[in-house]
Amino acid sequence: EQMRIYRHDMRHYIAGVITLLKDGDAAEALKVLGDFDELNQKTVLPDYCDNPTVNAILAYYLQQAEDAEIQVEAECYVPLELPVGSAELAMVLANALENAIHACGKLSGEQEKSIAVRILHVPHLVLEVVNTYDGEVQFDNEGLPAAKESGHGIGTRSIAAFAEKYGAVIDYQADETMFRFRLLVNNS
Repeated sequence: EQMRIYRHDMRHYIAGVITLLKDGDAAEALKVLGDFDELNQKTVLPDYCDNPTVNAILAYYLQQAEDAEIQVEAECYVPLELPVGSAELAMVLANALENAIHACGKLSGEQEKSIAVRILHVPHLVLEVVNTYDGEVQFDNEGLPAAKESGHGIGTRSIAAFAEKYGAVIDYQADETMFRFRLLVNNS
């Protein structure tokens, strides 16, 4: 949606620059071009990995985290070709990151808020999301985090369905301040 608006507005910037140059006002035309370049930089997705679908999800959710003043770290090596569907892996990542952002959002202002994402693809596809949280989590009889609030927990079930479909292993761990989600998919 932002790209559609940007492309629409780009016509107006160009028309304005052309008019300014025709009127001989090069200084103002340069100022408009500078403003346009600044706007253009906001539309460029960060380059987290080579897989465009996974990269788009990383860019979206990590920007949400940064906007919420959460410290973000990402080390992601995701190729174009994967042993699983790119869109499905992206949804696993989206669910994990959304949960991490939600958990960090519950922390008080003076507590550290951080999310780290690591994805490797050799020798196996491994995804890890680690985040700070309030130190309170309960696991159900399947080892999945139990939702405390109504309407939550669907993302965790979606991740479990992905793991079942691809024979992946999921692991959740928590200590007093850090929550860790790991997913391992055999590449063969």
